[in-house]
Amino acid sequence: MIDGRVDAWQFSNRFFSFKIYSLAVRLEKVSVLSGRTAELPCDISPPPLDSLYLVLWYKNNSDFPIYKYDARRSRESYRQQQTQHDIHFQFDSHPEALLLLNNVGDHDEGIYRCRVDFGRSPTRNVLVQLTVVVPPGKIRIIEDNRQVSSVIGPYDEGAQLSLNCIVTGGRPRPEVSWWLDNKLVDHTYIGTSENVVQNVLVIPQLQRHHLHAILRCQASNYFGQSTIVSSVQLDLNLRPVWVAISGTEKPLSAGKSYTIECATGGSRPSANIHWYLHSIQQQAATERVTMDGRNTTSTLKLIPSAKDHDAELICSAFNPVMIPASSRNMWWRLLDVNFAPTTELELGRNLKPDSIVEGNDVYFECRIRCNPPPHRILWTHEGQNVRENSSAGVLMVEQSLVIRRVSRLHSGRYSCTAINTEGTGLSNTVQLRVMYQPICRPNQKFLYGVAKQETAVVRCQTDAIPPANSHRWAFNTSSSSEMTELTEGAGEVVQQGSVFSYSPQSDRDYGSLLCWARNDIGEQRDPCVYRIFLGVRPDPPTNCSVVNQTADAIEVWCRPGFDGGQSQQFQFEIFDTQSAVLLYNKSGRYPHLRVGNLESGVKLFIQVSAFNPRGRSALVPLEAYTIKIADKQTGE
Repeated sequence: MIDGRVDAWQFSNRFFSFKIYSLAVRLEKVSVLSGRTAELPCDISPPPLDSLYLVLWYKNNSDFPIYKYDARRSRESYRQQQTQHDIHFQFDSHPEALLLLNNVGDHDEGIYRCRVDFGRSPTRNVLVQLTVVVPPGKIRIIEDNRQVSSVIGPYDEGAQLSLNCIVTGGRPRPEVSWWLDNKLVDHTYIGTSENVVQNVLVIPQLQRHHLHAILRCQASNYFGQSTIVSSVQLDLNLRPVWVAISGTEKPLSAGKSYTIECATGGSRPSANIHWYLHSIQQQAATERVTMDGRNTTSTLKLIPSAKDHDAELICSAFNPVMIPASSRNMWWRLLDVNFAPTTELELGRNLKPDSIVEGNDVYFECRIRCNPPPHRILWTHEGQNVRENSSAGVLMVEQSLVIRRVSRLHSGRYSCTAINTEGTGLSNTVQLRVMYQPICRPNQKFLYGVAKQETAVVRCQTDAIPPANSHRWAFNTSSSSEMTELTEGAGEVVQQGSVFSYSPQSDRDYGSLLCWARNDIGEQRDPCVYRIFLGVRPDPPTNCSVVNQTADAIEVWCRPGFDGGQSQQFQFEIFDTQSAVLLYNKSGRYPHLRVGNLESGVKLFIQVSAFNPRGRSALVPLEAYTIKIADKQTGE
């Protein structure tokens, strides 16, 4: 409402233009919603000591009143038919009288002038500017060029939402705004044409709190009384909020079966669960969803192995209707798997297996993979336990076996065994080959009995790694300490030894043959000594006894005596004691005889002797018998 008082007042609008000359002009502004009743005020109260004569209402620049009231005729009033609706004038309204226009429309908009005449006072003019407000006509919510309403979606959590609210009609131009659950979120609207207004709402990322939220677009141009509304409710697909694995809190044992669970919640609709081990998807046993669909639990049957220790077990929960990359929520757990040791034995990396010589230091490394760590490590050499002996140079340091100043006795197969709470692990075997100078082989023939001008074939047998590749011979007579080197061509190398043919010609040719062997490591320190002497007949066999006497067979065992320096054989003679008849006579290389097909119940006399080219030994007598058949049956 604006008051203005001027001596000369001119008003113009799109409908008319006129000038009123008066002492005072008062301007009122009235807005009314189309279809409602407009109330146009006019002060008709007379000044003191005066009275009201006449009230006239004019519209715009018309010279004909649309309403007339003559107070001199006892309040009688009339109206001219220049309007399309009823006009009433309320005199008893306070503080001013009102002209009532019912069911106003666009055509009623304009400037109204109320002229009031008094008996003695000057005429009073009141101007009223009437504005008819036209409500917005239509409201629509548009998404992707289509109108939407009610429930829209579902949209993926995190996605962008863009809605356009388009309003047509309304005067003055309506305000278009967006509301989220009764909270104003966007009031930026633009007019795209004379009677179209729109407001584009953009939510960059939909959040969980937007689920079931109501977005309301409203248009208003008359203090909220001409508001039209269109609303939609949001439906969302939600990611899983949390994921948790249970059942792996304690160490697992390889080879045993375990039930592991993965639970997730917050997904809408309910989440699917995938298991991964070593980045390979595992087959879950069961999957269950709570009644409200909020939580999902997946059960995995797992039989872990040693290779699963420290591996990532991943539980991946995802919304099945959303893009997996954007809806996935994962939880992982490093598996703690206990397993028995697996061992691998290696010779020290800085050692060359084919170049180890007596006196070198060697070490073995037992590579162990197990969980928990081993509480005991055992070492074996040729199947026998190796014990730590620092004085002998055998040391055990963590997972290593150290042998200082190794000798040929340390050659052979080695292995290691690791033990933990889950079991025992035996390693492979590693062959240790210690190279050494030749040494004289024990238990070979060292005494050679030979007559003059006979030939003794002497074999020089040595042990060496690598084998001997040359030999040196010398002779030392019995009568003096003089030693004579023998020519290189005097001996013939055979296999791993040297064969030397020696023929004494006189008494001075009896003594000792000495042999030195040589290999890549060096020459033998102490020679092999072979005694050459005048051959004699052998000693008789010893410890002869009869064993395994049956009804038709006997068995005799003896130990060989000194062979006299030459190859010997053994002779067995069996006689019937009663008749003195020779029943059996046999010679052979070994002092052992078994004779069958004898008569039962016979007493026997046995003679055993040894002989060589120098003669026969003394006889060794034995008595024996075959068991009588009757006695045998009785014994049974």
